[in-house]
Amino acid sequence: EPSTRTRVSFELAARRLGRQISTARRFALGFMAILPLGGIAMLASSFKQGSESAVEPDFEVAKESAAVFSKAFGAPVRIVGGSVRYSTSATLDLPGHPRAWVHFNDYWWITPEMIAENGALGFCAVDDDRCRQRAQQIVSDRKGWTCEIERRRTLWGMQGKKTKVYLYFIPPQQLMASLPPAESRCPPPLLP
Repeated sequence: EPSTRTRVSFELAARRLGRQISTARRFALGFMAILPLGGIAMLASSFKQGSESAVEPDFEVAKESAAVFSKAFGAPVRIVGGSVRYSTSATLDLPGHPRAWVHFNDYWWITPEMIAENGALGFCAVDDDRCRQRAQQIVSDRKGWTCEIERRRTLWGMQGKKTKVYLYFIPPQQLMASLPPAESRCPPPLLP
């Protein structure tokens, strides 16, 4: 049978361990409570410094362009093409995650039959001449249209730089003869 002294030592050790666990638990909860604030501070700092991934309006451009595409063709966007930044962003941002057709190159996952059936939405950066030339050729062949838009991202009152993007609307084969009215072909202009 353990002595009284041993029993007291175990009880003290158990109390001390209980306090340490309680302290560790409080510290962990406090740390978890302030962790999101670090993420918010990093986002604000990246935006203020003009970090491309924080400031570029990729999501806004994709969302607005997809709305025009869906309204014009009566179907969701299934293929997005163009400059790497915008086509990959649109693939991730848009519902249904359309297939990416980067620089309108020949890829096995984008077939002429798919384009004829679904059409495509293209995005080219202003400085991407190769993308713009290829897109213009496809739009001309498919009787689509082009828009030039400017967008800017805002975050808690801060404004990013204006970004100009060229949009290319490539209609599905069955709709090539009936284009929508000119006033509904492009997203509305950016307000000052």
